[in-house]
Amino acid sequence: MDELLPVLMSGTQRRPFAGDVLAEAALRGLGALAGLTLEPCEPPLADEVVDARPLAARTLLEEILEGDRLDCLQEWLALWRGHRMHPVLIPRALELGGGPLLKESVGSRGHWLALQNPEWQPSFASEEWETGAAPARAQWLRRQEPAHAWELLRATWKDENAETRALLLEACPPEEAFLELALGDRSKGVRLVAARLLARHFPESAYARRMGELLRAGQPPAEDPGFALSFKGLGEKAGWLAQLAALTPLGPFAEPSGVWREALLQGLVQAACWQQRADWALGLLRLGVESDELVELLDWLERDALLLAGGARWGWYARHRPFSPALALKIRQELFVLTRQRHEWAAAQALPALGHGFSVDLLAELEQGWPEGGTQWRYWSHAVEKMLAVLSFRQRMHEEKRLS
Repeated sequence: MDELLPVLMSGTQRRPFAGDVLAEAALRGLGALAGLTLEPCEPPLADEVVDARPLAARTLLEEILEGDRLDCLQEWLALWRGHRMHPVLIPRALELGGGPLLKESVGSRGHWLALQNPEWQPSFASEEWETGAAPARAQWLRRQEPAHAWELLRATWKDENAETRALLLEACPPEEAFLELALGDRSKGVRLVAARLLARHFPESAYARRMGELLRAGQPPAEDPGFALSFKGLGEKAGWLAQLAALTPLGPFAEPSGVWREALLQGLVQAACWQQRADWALGLLRLGVESDELVELLDWLERDALLLAGGARWGWYARHRPFSPALALKIRQELFVLTRQRHEWAAAQALPALGHGFSVDLLAELEQGWPEGGTQWRYWSHAVEKMLAVLSFRQRMHEEKRLS
């Protein structure tokens, strides 16, 4: 280092050194020891971002970002909407990805930081399209303008393998003419994606008319439709009919009947999920169909009413939040009965998520009344404790916000 200093210092009286001389000497010295020659580079743009929003509290967000309470992140972001995230926590938050509430919370400073590190915001790195894995390329393509996305896809379509073609086709905004062409692709997976998108977005297309005519016949088609779909418990021909039902645009809800009812039901469940039809989801669930995906399609009021009217459905309760007061009372009563009975693994797995559905005002009530002296309690206690821990943390979040 002593030998480098005279070299670095020479001439500085006549031509001042633009930088930190000692820091530069240290870097070059370490580089030399490692056998590296440091190349000059441009410093990052100065952070001149000003965010005038009030600062959000950071204590509980730190706990969330440490990983134990990531399931509470979205609620924290919603609680503190209109505030800016503490700058110290923004890098850790950016590592989790995006989402509208998170992007809003990190604000312009988070956007600036993301520009400095493409790993935090792949949409700023066009190399993702050139060198990324297929799922990452598909996600990058979704973020592009429609015309640009289609330009890229058409340019590379013939060079992609079947799996990548299917992923990229689904990532692009739907275009009827291209989807019709993709129905003739040599890959069943690509044909399936094209058929799904045509059924959902182009119910008046030539494809939709062809499928509708086949389905209205009420009988299995003469041959396999060729979309590589399989359905549980159905024979070959019934499976062909289920494929038609799954890939035909849905009209108004109508209960299937007749000898092929089961095949039609299975296909219609898949169609409702792919076409995002909440009316069909509600109709099928009322017929007794078991499907978590259909439950997810309902809006809050429909889902709450469905759960209130039926029997105990622990997996469905776990997907619904918040509970209405009436549903919360129903679930509490069912919980106190359940924990006096033999342990049920599926129900116990769902209990912790219920902590997100109950109002935080109910914590004190839910901490009491459990059959702790019962013979079955030791099998249930851990799941109940985890549920109460979630509710307790949420209560702390709301209290932190109230006191801010």
